[in-house]
Amino acid sequence: MSSTADDTGAAAPSDRRWSLALLAGLVLGSMSLAALGSTLPPAATVTAYALLFVPYALVARGQAGSERRPGAISATELVVAGLLCRLAFLPAAPVLSDDLYRYIWDGRVALSGINPYLHAPAADALAHLRDAQIWPQINHPQIPTVYPPGSQALFQLNAWIGGGLTSLKAIFVAIELAGVALVWRLSRRMFGEAQRRLGLAIYLLNPLVFIEIAWSGHLDGVAWTLLAVSLVAWCRDRSWRMTLLAAIALAASVAVKFLALAAVPLMLFGTRDRGSQTSPSIQRAVAQRGTLALLVPVLLAATYLPCRQAGAQNMGGLDTYAASWRGNDGGYRAVYTATRYLLQAQTTPDDHTPDGSSLYRFPSWDSTAKQWGWTRTWQGRRVPATSFTADQIAATIAKLITVFLVLVALSWAIVTRAGPIAGTLTVLVTLYLFAPVVHPWYVAWLVPLAALRPRLAPLVFSFTVLLGYAAWISAEGGGTWAVPGWIVWVEYGVVAATAAVEVVSDEE
Repeated sequence: MSSTADDTGAAAPSDRRWSLALLAGLVLGSMSLAALGSTLPPAATVTAYALLFVPYALVARGQAGSERRPGAISATELVVAGLLCRLAFLPAAPVLSDDLYRYIWDGRVALSGINPYLHAPAADALAHLRDAQIWPQINHPQIPTVYPPGSQALFQLNAWIGGGLTSLKAIFVAIELAGVALVWRLSRRMFGEAQRRLGLAIYLLNPLVFIEIAWSGHLDGVAWTLLAVSLVAWCRDRSWRMTLLAAIALAASVAVKFLALAAVPLMLFGTRDRGSQTSPSIQRAVAQRGTLALLVPVLLAATYLPCRQAGAQNMGGLDTYAASWRGNDGGYRAVYTATRYLLQAQTTPDDHTPDGSSLYRFPSWDSTAKQWGWTRTWQGRRVPATSFTADQIAATIAKLITVFLVLVALSWAIVTRAGPIAGTLTVLVTLYLFAPVVHPWYVAWLVPLAALRPRLAPLVFSFTVLLGYAAWISAEGGGTWAVPGWIVWVEYGVVAATAAVEVVSDEE
């Protein structure tokens, strides 16, 4: 008889005890980090965070091999463990991020009857809302909010009930777990029982997921859960009921965070589901995709109606974020650095700004810019809007290459009929490998997709991205907010190598 399973294929007692011990270790480790995280040195906090991936990886690996051992860990046990890990962090004040304070502030502004898009937190018009607890913790107070109306609705709901940090995190977790329950129910016809349990283990027990939503309180958890609901509903079957659910959930996800827009082309132009044995009429397929294409923007636009008086200011904070923010960038950093080097080695700047930056002019464009009044202030002087520094040129080229690679990944997913779930996963992995900003909670978007279409590279990324907290460790120690180059090479190199191995294995 096997040492791990009996003749019936059931889990051996020793194997089950080991699995439950690992679950207990993950829960106890989470409770310890939640209780001590604010008192530990920054490096120790991140190290303890990373160590939670050890029992997680072992449990997930055990579930991946449980097809011959059904019941090794039940779905109920996985849910209880995931719930306990989340509950442990709910009352703990965020340490790794201060975004939650901005959420509370936005909710307070909206509840007072002021459009949160109209004023940055530092504006005098909001001075009467400042306090000694939330206001001093707000990041970038000179920049208006970047969060879409769906997010603002959740912030205002929390303010309306008189809640604070813990209650807002509880709202996020409640929505997340409700979404998990819905995905579990909808996926019954799509996957076998063992695969569904594996998906639960991959998602619910992933430390990046439950820490970033239940401790740091990032609202991304709401958005990625709604995206998962939309994708599963779309792929489950081709009924009108699932079509409407997919459209509503997708619109809600985009209303919370725009990242879910990456799935729209795959849902409209890609394969709807891979398991269906029957093909609907062309008219029905076109009608359902047209409904999705129409309903999502209509519902999204409806969420902006309460904020319509802000006009273009609705995007003011987002424009600033897109134009200037960088952090923990991998491929983007490589392209940007290479472009800067080539500019310095192969060209001569036309001028220099007062701070010494190289300025490049484009005479044929400059005259038109001056004629139409397209100028901007740079280092205290007016320059044509068509004059650029070396930094701006390098950043623009790097962003254009990122967009190109994302479009290539999107096209590849459609042409190869990868399906909306696997296709969205491919697009987001490509985006994160070359995006100018990759915070750890961004990578958590990959985990629910990897739970539905298991892939190792995204899960490895959910671990290596913790190296991005080197910037936080540096800042807490009085240094600059930056991730050293060698750490970036390790963080992204491991992921790229894992992805390459997976691609080769799939081809074989």
